[in-house]
Parts: sequence; C-alpha cells; structure tokens
Amino acid sequence: MDNYPYIIGGFPTLLLDFEPSNFKYQDVRDSIFPLLSKRDQKLVEWLEYGLKPENLSHYFYYRIKSFKNHFLNEYFEFDKILRTLKVDYLQKREPSIEFDDIQEVTTILNMDNILLREQQYDKYIWEKVDQIVVMDILNIDLILAFLVKSKIVERWCTLDKSVGQQLLATLISEVRGTFKGVEFNEK
Repeated sequence: MDNYPYIIGGFPTLLLDFEPSNFKYQDVRDSIFPLLSKRDQKLVEWLEYGLKPENLSHYFYYRIKSFKNHFLNEYFEFDKILRTLKVDYLQKREPSIEFDDIQEVTTILNMDNILLREQQYDKYIWEKVDQIVVMDILNIDLILAFLVKSKIVERWCTLDKSVGQQLLATLISEVRGTFKGVEFNEK
C-alpha cells in the first residue's frame, strides 16, 4: 500500500525566494525515500539521475520515455526542449525545435543580468512542474515534482552573492585571458 497522503501531508512548504538558507535537498529526500515502495524508489532514483547534467544523453531521454510515469515523461521531455533551446541560443542560431513557450524562454535567455536570468529560468521551470502535476492528487508524481522543486530551492539556498560574484569575475577574467585575438601573418 502506498503512503502518499501521509508523505505528501508531511511536506515542508517550499518557497522560491532566491535567498540563502540552510535548506538541504538530501534531508527532504531522506525523510521521503524510506516511506516509498521499491517501485517508487526506482522512480526517484531515475529522477535524481536525470537531474545531474553529466548523466543526460540521447540514451537517457530515450530510456525515460519507456517509463510508464507521467511526471518523468513530461518533465524530461520539457527538460530536453529547454536544453535544446539553450544550446541553440548559445550557438547563436535559430531555435531548432517547435515549442509553445519559445518566446518566453527566448526572452529569459536574452536577459543581460545573469542573476535575474537564472532566477527567471528557475521560476519558469517551477511553474512548468506545477502545470505537469496540476491534475494529480496524492500520487508519486506529486512527490517527484516536490523533489524537483526541492533541488531548485537548494540551488538558491547554497548560493552566496559574494562568492557568486567572485566566481563570475574569475570566470570572466579566465575567458578574457584565453582570448588572444586574431593574428595575421602576411607572407
């Protein structure tokens, strides 16, 4: 028997406020995971695997489609679209896929303020996660959605503005240091 009402009823309130705090994804995950069935634990493991950028590949996206789980199918299809649009943007080419919200995503990606861009990007993902589970009531999909949102909250809780600014300054100086310009050799 699934414990969905019990598990979901114990969720803490998640706020996307972009402020540092002591929130830790692992604490939330550790309180939920043992209460799930083995089948649901596997779904959580696949979700976590897919949330690590180094694990994403065409094979992963192909494999996740074979799961009979609404949230994983919808979320990772959405994730694949966002990543494709981001690559298109970074390579300064026209979007290579059709997507209803392409204008909204493009607007976010075109923001000059990096911090605001990342906030809006995560807010957009947060809202899409809510849309995916809008019709779900006390099921594993709500738990998976909660875990995705927990990852977003943790990301912002662990950011320190001064460390982030220092990292950005270092990154910019490294990029500038690697650019040597164009040399013309006349022969």
